[in-house]
Amino acid sequence: MRIKSGYISGFGKLNNYPLVFENDLFSLCEENGFGKTTICEFIGAMFYGLPELKSSSKSDNLRGKYAPLGGSLFGGSLTVCDDFGKEYRIEREFSKTGSKDSLKMFDEMGNALEIYKSPGEMLLGLDKDAYERTLSMHFTLDESFDNPTISAKLNNLFINSSEDVSVDEALNEIKKELKEYEGKHGLITLNDAEIKKVLKQLDEIEALDKLYRKDYHLYGDLKMELAELKRKSEKALLEKEMKRKCDEVEAERKHIEERKALNDEKIERYKNKFMSDEEVNGLFELLNTEKGLTRKLEELKLFDC
Repeated sequence: MRIKSGYISGFGKLNNYPLVFENDLFSLCEENGFGKTTICEFIGAMFYGLPELKSSSKSDNLRGKYAPLGGSLFGGSLTVCDDFGKEYRIEREFSKTGSKDSLKMFDEMGNALEIYKSPGEMLLGLDKDAYERTLSMHFTLDESFDNPTISAKLNNLFINSSEDVSVDEALNEIKKELKEYEGKHGLITLNDAEIKKVLKQLDEIEALDKLYRKDYHLYGDLKMELAELKRKSEKALLEKEMKRKCDEVEAERKHIEERKALNDEKIERYKNKFMSDEEVNGLFELLNTEKGLTRKLEELKLFDC
């Protein structure tokens, strides 16, 4: 989550002041009195609001301290962007006492969002106390890094609202968590073993896949050979059937030719001879037989053998 931009309508000495944070790391170096602290307080106020006014002294209350002069709008807007690039806009307007403050949140499409807790808790995952001890630490120039206040703040950089939590305690908690992951029976070792097991299974699957592909190609080749053999077998059967048919035709042709030759001899006997009625009828019968045999011979010539 990072702050992308903002606009200060009125907050302290700043009015109608745009904020643009172009880089992930933003540095603001200005002279004293410019309003650097005011900008930091404005950002915190956008996330967590301002406490209600309980005193007329500005030094005792941020609301009184940063209320703009001249009656300008007290508040502004802040646009933040999460790790996935999704933007959210916070709009706040503060009243003098806090009873009429307004807060709105919108997504990047301009749709109003339901606000069930402070924007800082919703967007940053930090309550106000944790925010002030981690993301927003304040100290003045007269405080050195040896100052116990500064040391305490730096020592308590842990996301928790309790001031009793120290870095050492946080490290101890981390070490306890690490024990679960390290060692012979730790999750890291177990996960490594599981990863090796899965990799071995993948190798076996790849080997089986290669065999399958080889067998598949062999199956394809055998299938083609079978189809070729089937074609040759069908061709051989067809040729065999044709030969048998041709043999039958040839035998029939020879038989008809033999019958026709005998019939021709019988007809020859009747030439230049006086015939009785019975012989005439026999001749007509022989001629009709001759015609039938001749027709059958013509039909047999149609077979290409």
